[in-house]
Formats: sequence, structure tokens, C-alpha cells
Amino acid sequence: MTRPFARPLGYMLLLFVAVGCSKKEPPAAPEVEANEVEVSEAKVEPEAKVEPEAPAAGPASPKVTLLSPGKPPHRVLRWRFKKGAESELTMQMSSSMRATVDGQERGSNPTPPVMTVTAFKVDDVDESGLAGVSFTVRDAKPVAGDGFDPSTVAMIEQSMKAIVGVGGSYRVTDRAFVDRIEVEAPPNTPPAVTQTIETLRQTIRQVLAPLPEEPVGVGGKWAVDLEYEHSGMRVKQRSVFEVERLDADSADVVVVTEQSAPTQPITGANGQSATLQSLSSESKGTARWVFDELAPRSAKSDTKMNMTIAATGPDGTEHEMTMVMDMSMSVVAGAAAKERRPSK
Repeated sequence: MTRPFARPLGYMLLLFVAVGCSKKEPPAAPEVEANEVEVSEAKVEPEAKVEPEAPAAGPASPKVTLLSPGKPPHRVLRWRFKKGAESELTMQMSSSMRATVDGQERGSNPTPPVMTVTAFKVDDVDESGLAGVSFTVRDAKPVAGDGFDPSTVAMIEQSMKAIVGVGGSYRVTDRAFVDRIEVEAPPNTPPAVTQTIETLRQTIRQVLAPLPEEPVGVGGKWAVDLEYEHSGMRVKQRSVFEVERLDADSADVVVVTEQSAPTQPITGANGQSATLQSLSSESKGTARWVFDELAPRSAKSDTKMNMTIAATGPDGTEHEMTMVMDMSMSVVAGAAAKERRPSK
């Protein structure tokens, strides 16, 4: 599932300017199938088993912990990449944000829904299931609508427009450990666009959900823990996945994600220095996975994020801003994505 972690965080930092503070994996068998495997409940260790980090995934490798195998029959879950396979992923997000500056309500800051369309293609697959994937951002823009501040819309549109046509590549194991993400950014890219591209990089890393090494069945649960940096901000997140439906080719899952960050210096999208005093978020969502596709067939999530920032205004006065963001995200892939894409 495309997890709604990096997206809200990057989007919230982008809006920091608009609101303002002034007034891997061991080689698998060549044929990777979701084979049905019977596992006796008596053989499952009572303590959660922590799977070692996959070497291919590098320093940002997630840690996967099996919490429960679920009900039999159990299946080994693996993504089954095929050379030449293509997919188009359309993501739409809508959000609302409330801000308080120095204890005074600034009211809501309505922002337009935004949409990104990204194309993926499998360029090669080795016998272990490790795939080389290329991608291109085909479209990125606010979705038209009335009632939004024109300057905010223009800022978001300019930032998102800069990534249209941006492409890159990465390698991913059959358990979705991602490595070697390369994004080609234009030279002399301004800070706001650099941040947007960094958000894109984090999104690519999380297009697919890391899978447990152990077989699972309906009710199976596993946790994915990840620490990463976003625009210099250190972030921790944990996602817990639970299988609701499972067959040899697909699964329906529920995911709950929590995210936090310690007090630390940060930089806004316009290069403004500030201090992050606190950050916490929770996301709840669902997804449908088809194991031989490059992205979730469909997904949706709702996120609530709280963020407090201290910054110095142009006149040297210290200010404190608290922001609360509610965000809804939907993802569709393949033919459904093309049908959902708004007309220009």
C-alpha cells in the first residue's frame, strides 16, 4: 500500500510557508508464488519474531516483526514482478489545516485537493525476484475548485509542476525492500522544489508494503518500523498491517500507522530556519494488493497530524505555531487510475 506517511509530512512542511510565522532480502527461488503452506499454531513461537534487515535495502531498511500468523491456511506473501510490466498510479489527497500562532487562532487554511500520476515499469528481474523499476511523474497539480486562497494555490501548483517529467529508478526485492533510489532533479533546484522531490523519493520508497518472511493467513499481523530523514528531519514511524482477505494472487489489508519526531531544527520550504518542538500523527487505512502488480490496486487512508514549530520572524521576534492537519488520501492503479484522472 502506498502508506500515507511521508506525503502528509512533506505536504505539511510545504504549507508551513503558506501559513507563515509573521503577523535485503536473501535470494528467493526463481518461481515466486504465494504457495499455500500449512503452519501449525503450536509451532509458532509465542514471542514476536524480528526479521533481520534485508541487505539490499540499505541504511533506511525497515524492520519487519511478525505479530501474529493469523488463521490457517497460511501463505508465503511475495510480490511477483515481471519484466516489462507497467502500472500507472494516481494519488489524490484532500486536507484541512488549523493553525494557532502565539496562542491566537489563525482559523483554517483551506488547501485544494492535489493529484499526482506516476508511471512505473519493470526493466529487469533477476532469479531471486529482485526487480529494477523505472518511474516517471506524468502529472502533479492541485485539483481545480473554488474557495481557496489564490496565492496558496499558486504556491502549491508551482511546487508540484516542477516534478512533472521527473523520473528515476530503484531496485526492490520481492518483499518490497527498496534500494538505490535515483531521482533526477534539475540543476539549481530551489528549496521548495527540492523538498517536493524529497517527498517523491520517500513516496517511491513506500509504494509497496514490506512483507513478513513468515507465512500468514487471514488475521495475520506484522509491524513495519522505519526511521528516516525528510528534509533533514528525523522521523520514526510504525505501521501495523492486518490481513482481512487472502488468496493466491491478492489480499485485502488494514493498516494503522503512527509517526513521531523529536525536538530538532528544521528548514521550511522557503529555506526559513525553525525548530520542530513536537510532531505526532496517526493514519488508518485499507488497501487491496495484487501480488503481480507494481502498486496497490486501490487504497485509501485518513490521517491526523499535530505539529508545533518555533520560528523567528523577519523582525527578530520569536513565534510559536501549532498546526493540526486532517488528510484523506485515495490511490488507484492501472486502468482504474486512468478512469479516475481528472480531465485537464
